[in-house]
Amino acid sequence: MKMSMRFCLLCAMCWMLVATASYAQDDQPEPPMPGPGAERVEQLKKIRLMEQLKLDEETSIRFFSRYTKHQENLREFQKQRQQVLRRVEALRNANASDAELEKAIQELRSMDGRFLEIRDNHWKDVREILSAKQFASYIVFEHNFQRYLRELMRDMQRERMGGRGQSRGR
Repeated sequence: MKMSMRFCLLCAMCWMLVATASYAQDDQPEPPMPGPGAERVEQLKKIRLMEQLKLDEETSIRFFSRYTKHQENLREFQKQRQQVLRRVEALRNANASDAELEKAIQELRSMDGRFLEIRDNHWKDVREILSAKQFASYIVFEHNFQRYLRELMRDMQRERMGGRGQSRGR
């Protein structure tokens, strides 16, 4: 049971790494992850956030209400952005005119501005309930969480590989 849970977490983290590659290239939010592995990663993230920010119960409820709303907004934004990207790709493949391509590209650029707007609104919302120190910790945590997952995944792989080597020697 313990191994299968680790395997699910490992699979979810692998998927996140793949999604992160496109995130790093675009500087846009990663696409939503389907399935129970994604839910586990999100739960892990929330637990780590609570520990990092040292939230009391009331603040935690208020913060995660706003955090969850922000995540939903990001997922919706990403869906819309993907639609525009697909349209740009379709226009390119159909050898559309430069004017049509420019219009679609401009729409994509304006969506990037919307992403910053969404983030700024979220930051304003959470600044109302977090201290300056907590907010700074939140920003750093968000920035470093993907690296934390990669390290966790690497540790799990090493542990798994080490276990295989021991079982072969028996």
